[in-house]
Amino acid sequence: MSFDLPSLEIQQKQEKEARQIKLLENTSYYIKIYLNPYGKWSIASSPKQRIDLLRNADVNWTSISDHIRGMDYQDFLGTPYWKAIAAHTKYKAGYRCQLCNSRIGLVTHHRDYGIHGREHAHMYDLIVLCNYCHQKFHDAEGKKARTHNSPPKSRLIVLGLIVLVVAYFLISGEV
Repeated sequence: MSFDLPSLEIQQKQEKEARQIKLLENTSYYIKIYLNPYGKWSIASSPKQRIDLLRNADVNWTSISDHIRGMDYQDFLGTPYWKAIAAHTKYKAGYRCQLCNSRIGLVTHHRDYGIHGREHAHMYDLIVLCNYCHQKFHDAEGKKARTHNSPPKSRLIVLGLIVLVVAYFLISGEV
């Protein structure tokens, strides 16, 4: 059996074009469904299924990231994309603040906003905080931006943990 070389090249070109069209369609669908601030997940989908759908989509990730970065941040927080990522992050943290161990008022926080738009691939750069620790974290970030020689973020977190442990032992009387 022999192949006509020009017809094989034409077939490969057609397959490549079809793949690009499918990728564009998938990307448009992903943006429409998962990056819609008013979108909702189907009740039938589990949190694991949601994360798998987000992570394993056959889309143009650069376009997805660019779209997310172009969104108003408050709108972004309302998207099914972010809600699934935040829920998964809370699950992985045992539904506890990763600084004070509280179970109340949990939020998922970016340690590094450089991953914004690619959270699905960098979930290790997200942390679960209670509202109190989240506010303290942002207060510390604001102060760090205002002072030139402030300690690194990791040192602030360790210092905060030490203060919380000492306060716990003082309150509980186990010293």
